[in-house]
Amino acid sequence: MKNKLKYSKLLVRNTILNTFATIIPNHNFQIKIMDILSINHYSPQKMRNKYDKMIDDAKVLLDAYEKMHKINLKKSIKGKICLEYGPGAGLEVAALLRSYGAKAVICCDVVPFYNPTISKEIRTKLNLGKIEKVKILKSAKNFNSKSANGIYYLYNKDANFNFENQIDFIYSKDVVEHIKNLKEFFGAMKKNMKKTATAFHLIDYRSHGIEYQTPFDHLLFNNLIYNIMGHNRGIPNRQLWSNVKKSIEENNLKIVKTKTKSKYTVNELKKYKKQKPKLKKFKDSDLEIKEMFFLLRQNI
Repeated sequence: MKNKLKYSKLLVRNTILNTFATIIPNHNFQIKIMDILSINHYSPQKMRNKYDKMIDDAKVLLDAYEKMHKINLKKSIKGKICLEYGPGAGLEVAALLRSYGAKAVICCDVVPFYNPTISKEIRTKLNLGKIEKVKILKSAKNFNSKSANGIYYLYNKDANFNFENQIDFIYSKDVVEHIKNLKEFFGAMKKNMKKTATAFHLIDYRSHGIEYQTPFDHLLFNNLIYNIMGHNRGIPNRQLWSNVKKSIEENNLKIVKTKTKSKYTVNELKKYKKQKPKLKKFKDSDLEIKEMFFLLRQNI
């Protein structure tokens, strides 16, 4: 009964959120609603309580990239142009890359934020000083890699982030699982990459808090109900690794390396499949992954 109530509340909340985000053109009002209702956007007070964890998580992402790519990131990133998809409100990975010496970091999001800034707490922890005032881009066309310096923020609700082969390093954290059209996403990403560029993503395949009886319930919901709950509003896209891999390969990108960050045990999968027989249609190699890093480059 408790789980049913939780699910019902979530369905109502996301339906309201998706409706407001669709019909109200004022984005400042949208983000106020999202701060109240969304499971992935935090109030200013909660954000202040998360700075240490934010920086730690950013380091985990970049440390994993460094180890998988077998490079010294602090040396290789100097003077480079980086792009982040879905940075959220903190911009902590961008701040960390700047502290390592990146020339510019572009933070792109389909979600608007009031005034994207690097918080005083994060600037202090990373010794960035006051120079890191975030520069707002009206469109990708306004960015010039030759003169760029600093952290940039671009909001575009249609995900129009075309930087025409100017990017050295692309990354995201817990974003790919929310992309509705993966083939289009990786195709657009490839166009942004220089020939020598790499892309690194951490993807979270878990249910994002909408489990009812098992962590895989989100894979079995009726399509109509799931669409009402809303894509790109904290709800996973239900595209498992085999689907992601297919979209990557369709865009002639090479998967250099993957690393599972966390996974379900064999016994856990057996238990969940017994509870939900419909899960048997999915491959164990897909279901076992909770979180995964993957490193890409152009297939040249």
